[in-house]
Amino acid sequence: MSTYTSGSLRMKTMNKRIALILAAVSVLGWGCAEKKKVSSVTDDITGDYTEENEISTKAEYSDSDFKVLNVTLSYPEGEAPVKVESTDLSGIEVGERIPVCNRAEFAEQCYGQEYWNDQTVYNWQDFVDKPIEGVIENCYTENDLCFLYISYPNFKFDIYDWEVLCYDPKSGSTEEVYSWSAERLEDHFNPPCFGNGALFSEVYDSSGEKGSVIYKTDLYTHETEQVFEGSTEEYLWLHTDDTGAVCILAYPKDSDDDGVLYKFDSDKDGFVLSDDTGAVCILAYPKDSDDDGVLYKFDSDKDGFVLSEDIEAP
Repeated sequence: MSTYTSGSLRMKTMNKRIALILAAVSVLGWGCAEKKKVSSVTDDITGDYTEENEISTKAEYSDSDFKVLNVTLSYPEGEAPVKVESTDLSGIEVGERIPVCNRAEFAEQCYGQEYWNDQTVYNWQDFVDKPIEGVIENCYTENDLCFLYISYPNFKFDIYDWEVLCYDPKSGSTEEVYSWSAERLEDHFNPPCFGNGALFSEVYDSSGEKGSVIYKTDLYTHETEQVFEGSTEEYLWLHTDDTGAVCILAYPKDSDDDGVLYKFDSDKDGFVLSDDTGAVCILAYPKDSDDDGVLYKFDSDKDGFVLSEDIEAP
């Protein structure tokens, strides 16, 4: 327990008062100093100033900042190194066709009846025997002739009809090269490609019961032959590469493998295996013979080279 005398109590009370006075003076002095700082800043601003005022950032240049650049122009004589030609295809009549999905026996199955906000958008009966107008999708030129790929796109499904016409710009005449129409809803095709003086087309069965088939049609004789058939376990991608070569990429349906690449060989009149897929191959051929030889490909599963069934495509 602490005890205080009357003298010591008065001394403590006086010390507290002195401490409070000093604290008040220091706070007052700090406030005045802050006010003085603010006033010193505002005193430096002259003229009228508003927030809308903008500081000019335009640079000023004199004549010495510019130099004269003399450019010598040359005008070579003769024809331009690039030749541009065009052909007007607007006057070509391509006709109409009734796709398989618009036939009376398939229209209801294909279209049914469509509603939107309780209102009928269309009825399958509106498409029965309705013809579709052809559209020029692509043009391939060779020997001053235009080979036109024409499709007949229907309202809702894949294209079931297409043809290729040969158009002669000089005479203005047209001639049919090839024509295809689906007979079943499962019959489909991929867009054709041109190369090696021929038209290549692929037909496949969407049900998966048959493998894809590749056909080759001569652009001038119009003769058509089957040149490739895939299995039901693989997809085929018919296309042309950057060099214009006609290729088939066959890849399995249930695998992530890159697949096998075939290229069309004009000398053999068929597709042959290509090593452009990155596969490591060995071609063993006899020294004293003109035989094509035997092809081996490296099999990762067997960790070795295995005999390829045939260099030529099936």
